[in-house]
Amino acid sequence: MQGLEGSFAARIVAARAKHTPFTYIEIGVAAGDTLATAADLIKAQGQGWRAVGIEIPEGYDFSKNNVVNNCNNKQLTVSFVETKDWSKVDPIWNRVTVYMSDVTSC
Repeated sequence: MQGLEGSFAARIVAARAKHTPFTYIEIGVAAGDTLATAADLIKAQGQGWRAVGIEIPEGYDFSKNNVVNNCNNKQLTVSFVETKDWSKVDPIWNRVTVYMSDVTSC
């Protein structure tokens, strides 16, 4: 994030403090660094959260293994949903869910 980590974290924590339940959505997951960090911040404030990543087709630098490792390093549970109709699969509460469609590089 090139030096924006502190501001980003402060915004996430402030938004989470105002809203329960809370859903964080990220488009373009890559290695999952930001997704895992945001999930960890919102998880620290208690139950009633979910972090959702939407990986774009042929996404730049997507790595499922790195996403898993980044989530595991923060003791976060992560699920991957591969579907063309995302409306039929709700993200699970108190975990990270990554939706993938036509992602070719893993």
